[in-house]
Amino acid sequence: MTEGEIQSLNIIFKDFFAFIDDLVKDYGEPVSPTNDEFEQLKKKIVELPSNQNNHLPKQFFLVERVAGEILFSHNLNTFLYLKDGFDLMQFHSYIDDGTGSWSYLKEYFTWRKATYLFFSSIGKRYDIQKFAFKVKLPMRFIDGKIYWIIQESRPLELDSQNNIISYINTYSIIEIYKENEQIDLTFEIHYDNLYHDEWSNMLAENKYAIRPFAISSIQCDILKYYQTNTAANSVNCANELKYPRYTIKKYISDSKNKNGIINMARASFPHITFNDLKDVVRFLEKIAWFRVNN
Repeated sequence: MTEGEIQSLNIIFKDFFAFIDDLVKDYGEPVSPTNDEFEQLKKKIVELPSNQNNHLPKQFFLVERVAGEILFSHNLNTFLYLKDGFDLMQFHSYIDDGTGSWSYLKEYFTWRKATYLFFSSIGKRYDIQKFAFKVKLPMRFIDGKIYWIIQESRPLELDSQNNIISYINTYSIIEIYKENEQIDLTFEIHYDNLYHDEWSNMLAENKYAIRPFAISSIQCDILKYYQTNTAANSVNCANELKYPRYTIKKYISDSKNKNGIINMARASFPHITFNDLKDVVRFLEKIAWFRVNN
């Protein structure tokens, strides 16, 4: 990877895990499954027929905690050349179409955010263990080729309040990726092994409500001014950037068109409370946005 690709990957992950840090702050310790049940699950995965039968779809597995800890993996070294000790950023860097733009990865994480928001509002009313989430996505393999993969995610560990602490991902290899341009990803919700149309549509609505944080060059300049000047306000910012004050104020917050920096930050990071521009600056500093956008 080039230095620019690595920087872009870092900011994608810092953004996502800033969301996760806020999500899990009130989660408790896992109460299920037991250690013995987890060991039996790992044994079952290792002994699956698909691991020995060349006529069955090839699969690999990853058990990860929402907070980012990897609990178990199987067959990743075979397909992705990831040995023991890898982290989630290394793993997810394989979600790639070969362009180095990380477009699929950014969309994938947006869907993940929407999924967590779905659970916080809807999912906990039902039997958590009956949910499954499926998505078809491209991954770069050890042979240098890109393959379409079906990822199925199921909740595993739960705390006493039915928060999902970890989940098991099953990745089934489908076919070679041959697309000439990006195809939209689509997450599906299944419940009790049946596709759930209403919930899947609701999830899509949540996903499209989380918009990319795409701002204009002048808005970028405003953010940088506020970051480097602790006493910044719309007056001295307007004087420094040579714009009328009312224009600066509209670039910061636009209640009519929702195109102000604060408006777009709220749409891009719905889990964070932004009361003013300095709140936005503090959050962007946390995810290293300024370092990438200098």
